[in-house]
Amino acid sequence: MRALFPCWGLRIFAFTIFTVPEKGNITEFKTKKITEYESLENGTHNVFYENGNKTIEDCDFGEWVIRTEPSVNKDGIEIRVCKKCLYFEERIIEAPHTHVFDAPEYKWAEDKTTVTASMKCECGYKEEETQKVIESGTGATCTEKGYRQYETFPFNNPNFEIQVVKEEISELGHQYIYTSNEDGTHKKECVNNCGINEISNCNFDEWETIKEATEKEVGLKRSVCEECKEVREQEIPVIHEHYNRNSWTDIQAPTCTEKGSKGTYCEVTGCDVLIIEV
Repeated sequence: MRALFPCWGLRIFAFTIFTVPEKGNITEFKTKKITEYESLENGTHNVFYENGNKTIEDCDFGEWVIRTEPSVNKDGIEIRVCKKCLYFEERIIEAPHTHVFDAPEYKWAEDKTTVTASMKCECGYKEEETQKVIESGTGATCTEKGYRQYETFPFNNPNFEIQVVKEEISELGHQYIYTSNEDGTHKKECVNNCGINEISNCNFDEWETIKEATEKEVGLKRSVCEECKEVREQEIPVIHEHYNRNSWTDIQAPTCTEKGSKGTYCEVTGCDVLIIEV
């Protein structure tokens, strides 16, 4: 304890008699020279005699005196002073109010790295504590859900409980990339590394005429795979007249009441036009 008076640490050549009011600080000192006292700051003091001898004795404390009155939300303080060396002790006077708290409230930080717990008494007094958060969980796959969990460290205040929040993560779903093999097939692979890696036929769209054929020049048509974007092209034959072969084939024989029909294919190589004659 520190001394109450500025003369602390000096030798006092007096035996001190003092009186105090019921509450408040020391107000009056009457002294007469007897001997010397020196506090050891531990509830004892040295006693020096005129013949040069020295002894140690316990402090002779007076009554406890209130220094600060306790209030509803604040503890008070009372002190007592040694009558000889003026060393003083102090102790807490507990506030008379007993706090009755509402249920604790918990507030998560926006980034979920901390949680602040608080509870409030009807008198206005509030207790508050912030704790860090541990993050754990399992990632989602193409076909299975995952989760992410946030859990606080234990609070020092026994009235505050560990908080846990668990969030579900949706399945990723397969996300394919296609690589052309330039032969009408392509490799299909999932970018999520789920193990799918297979070869399949290209899925070409409808033919698109790039260049019309004429009587002198062939044309060009193109089709593109919808997945790997492989392109295939094919010539369009030149425009020509269809020539009859020398041989005809009966398609339908005539009857008494109906005509028959015969047919032959165009003689131009590569032309599959069937000419029908009734």
